Amino acid sequence: MRGQPFVFVTVDGTSLRLTDRKYTKDFGAIGTTKLGARGLKVIHSYAVSSDGVPLGIVDQQWWNRVPQKKRNDCRRRVVAEKETRHWLRTIEASNERLAASKTRLWFQIDREGDRYATLKSLHDTGQWFTARSTYGSRFVRNGRRKERLAEVLARTPPRGTYRLFVRSRDDRKGRMATLRIHTTSVVLDMFERATRERYLLPVNIVDVHEMGTIPDGEEPIHWRLVTNHSIDTDEDVALVLYGYTQRWRIEDLHKRGSQGPAEWKIRSYVRPGVL
Repeated sequence: MRGQPFVFVTVDGTSLRLTDRKYTKDFGAIGTTKLGARGLKVIHSYAVSSDGVPLGIVDQQWWNRVPQKKRNDCRRRVVAEKETRHWLRTIEASNERLAASKTRLWFQIDREGDRYATLKSLHDTGQWFTARSTYGSRFVRNGRRKERLAEVLARTPPRGTYRLFVRSRDDRKGRMATLRIHTTSVVLDMFERATRERYLLPVNIVDVHEMGTIPDGEEPIHWRLVTNHSIDTDEDVALVLYGYTQRWRIEDLHKRGSQGPAEWKIRSYVRPGVL
């Protein structure tokens, strides 16, 4: 990392299945309750260079998940009682461990990280971050008025298009996807119900929708990215999108499922008005 202006640090979780047919080992539940698989849960942070070369694991947090039925009280529990705490430990430990390198970190987080505590923790590191939003109804502040982020984006004119190569797999056809880009700057109005805390977080939004290249029977690509990196120039926007494509390097590490890792390659960024 030394000497590089920044590196991407992608964070994600997975499961390690281990043989425990007699339920005598100190493992926990993984997968669905019905299948009753045993093993360990883990969250990694994984460093990737600015040109897409994996550098190695920065931090990992292991734990046993207690077998239980799916709970529906997530919003009423404090962070210390939720698995979100492992995400926070990984982010904080990664920031501390790499501080001596003097290289800027750029955290890349998928939708599971779009939480009050996670976004606040990313902000508190003082590093860059990009997180894919999972909440279409997330609220933002517009002066004294509160409105939905989706409504703000609906009023935002297209900024341009982006060309992205998508590798085929069992449930997806390979293609050169055309993504229409909308960008804006907002203040997220975040509320933690369990503690009644409110946090206003200024961020930039890069919202991309696939247009005209969607195979029959497939859902279009749609990323709503929340970032604190600049989006002033087209090059800034392209870099935010490129950084998020590097999040899939951790899927390579985990080798999820029989389909293998996803692959995204940036081909071109097109100026506004060109589709």
